[in-house]
Amino acid sequence: MLRRVGRKRLFVLFLSVLFLLAAINVGVSWHYSGVLNNLALQVRETETQYNLTASAIGASLIKLENGPDHGEWRSPGKWGLSWDD
Repeated sequence: MLRRVGRKRLFVLFLSVLFLLAAINVGVSWHYSGVLNNLALQVRETETQYNLTASAIGASLIKLENGPDHGEWRSPGKWGLSWDD
């Protein structure tokens, strides 16, 4: 009977530690998902004027020219265009 009580306590301790580790994992995951969302996934719109001219417009292509020689618009990546109309 004494062995049974010892095993039961060990089992309850094991389950308690397992639950605590799972709760910590969920908390850390929740925190870093918010950090990832804020730093990488949110789109930030800026009202920067680059003085560009669209010289050719196609179904999936817009060619831009006459911008500043060393401006941010030459940075690699995906860019979005918007206009008032």
